[in-house]
Amino acid sequence: MGIQASGKSTFCRDLLTGTHVHVSLDILRTRRREKDLVAACIAEHASFAVDDTNLARDVRAMFILAAKEAGHRVTGLFFRSVTAVSAARNALREGRARIPSHAIAASSDKPEMPSPEEGFNDLPAWQKRGIGFYFKQVEKQGMDPRDGSSVSSERRELVTDMELPMNDACASLLCGIMQRDEAPR
Repeated sequence: MGIQASGKSTFCRDLLTGTHVHVSLDILRTRRREKDLVAACIAEHASFAVDDTNLARDVRAMFILAAKEAGHRVTGLFFRSVTAVSAARNALREGRARIPSHAIAASSDKPEMPSPEEGFNDLPAWQKRGIGFYFKQVEKQGMDPRDGSSVSSERRELVTDMELPMNDACASLLCGIMQRDEAPR
C-alpha cells in the first residue's frame, strides 16, 4: 500500500520473487484480472503479494477478507513516501511505467492508514530510505588553450543516489562524505 512510485513494485521484485505470486494491477491492467489471480492464489494456498496503491480501506477489504476466510496470514506493508521523492522516482521511469505527475500529487492526499482492525495479522512499518544528494570529487581531463597540452583538474560533481544503502554501509557512506567535506582543500 502506498502512493505511486513509493517502492512497492521494487520491493516485490527484489524481495518476494520466487516466494510469492506478484499480483500487479500495472501488469494485469484490469481489476477483474487482479481479482481472478488473487482467487487462484487463495484456491491453491499460494503466497501472494498484491502490488497496488490500495489507499482505501474498502479496496483492501476485499483482498483481506478473502485471504482470511481461506486461512491465509495477512501482512500489510504501507510504503510511506514523501510526494517529492515519489515524483523524483517517477521521473526516472520510462514509457508506460511513468505516470502523470499530477496523479502522484492527487493520491498523496488520499491514503487511509492501515490498521490491525482491518484484519491484518502483521502491519510492520516500512519506509523507503529516501534519496541522497551529495558531491564527490572527480578528475576531469582537458586541454590548456595556451599551448595545447593535456591537463587534469579536480571538480565536484553532484551525485543523486536513488537507492541509499542500509545499516553499516549507510554509515560508511555518510562518514566518507563528512570526512571529504572536512578535509582541507
